[in-house]
Amino acid sequence: MPNPPKRPETTAFGRESRKLRRSLPLRPTQEEIGELVNVGRSYISQIENGSAQCREDFAMRLGKVLDGITDPRHTGEGTRLHKAWLKYIKPLKLQEDEHRFPQEYRNYPRAESSAVMARCYVTKVVNGLFQTEAYASAMLNSPEDVKARMDRKRIFERTPLPQVSMIMDEAVLYTRVGSDKVMYDQITELMEMIDKGLAIIQVLRPVYIPHLRTDFAIASQADGRQMIYCPYQTGGVTSTDPARVAECAAIWVKIQAEALSPRESYDFMGKVRDELYGPS
Repeated sequence: MPNPPKRPETTAFGRESRKLRRSLPLRPTQEEIGELVNVGRSYISQIENGSAQCREDFAMRLGKVLDGITDPRHTGEGTRLHKAWLKYIKPLKLQEDEHRFPQEYRNYPRAESSAVMARCYVTKVVNGLFQTEAYASAMLNSPEDVKARMDRKRIFERTPLPQVSMIMDEAVLYTRVGSDKVMYDQITELMEMIDKGLAIIQVLRPVYIPHLRTDFAIASQADGRQMIYCPYQTGGVTSTDPARVAECAAIWVKIQAEALSPRESYDFMGKVRDELYGPS
């Protein structure tokens, strides 16, 4: 199978990798470097000639070797090659991830990934940010779509941890996505996220809230900028319009006031999980 076309960014990253390897005292070969990071010579060659686009974790591993770092506690973060990955390859990854989403949604995952506060209200299914891989797989059409959804969960790896909240209609817990096991594990995941302090999750029992028409999500940045996403059947709308954002934020306050408390929600989720999806 032919290699994918080279891009200026991967070529620049490869050039940096080759330069670092050749600057080492013993000028190790591609094969020798590959052995140190548990890959074949051909993959190192593809990276250096710009025909391969490696993952960040591999760039960090390779960066440790190329910087001569032997401390097993060092992650490789901040090495010269890792910095090159952040400069050249990360923007490509963001572009590719965005293209997996509908046109009108593409800007929202980027806003969400850098948000200091991410809030969402859902009526039918668990928001993608909180989904297990099995739950997402039962909904989506391809492994690539599932991976893109799982990549969103990196927000929970950030330091400091952003404030993430989801309010879901009670119906979400009763909407069977996949098997009983998928649902059991998904609800367990939500409860564990609460236990770990990763997110605030609340359940909204049936109640009328004026002007509430659809699901929505709000991503808020440290500088005060905010973006909303409101889905509909075959698409949705993303907006940074202050009036629209303010309307969603005001509705969020009303929803939160009517929802069960986090502790009540936790207990309610556990009850539904055990009664509907637990072993009979």
